[in-house]
Amino acid sequence: MARAVVLGCTYANAPSLTNTPGTDCYNSGPQQFTGVQSLAYWSSTTYDMNPEIAWYVDMFHGAVVGMFKELNYTWSVWPVRGG
Repeated sequence: MARAVVLGCTYANAPSLTNTPGTDCYNSGPQQFTGVQSLAYWSSTTYDMNPEIAWYVDMFHGAVVGMFKELNYTWSVWPVRGG
């Protein structure tokens, strides 16, 4: 996401991802993901100092932010597999 932000892949050019070669924004050229929305995506990772806070990725602004899980926002989930 950091490279996408540097390339200006936020706001009108969101979602904050690069195309597959990493040379431009997601919407410009080939991409390995389809259907990505310029919305927030929950992460399963919690904040180390407070497990009541989970991280989410804001694909519109290009940011990773912590939010209290108890607020029950209905956001998408981006599934990943462990490495």
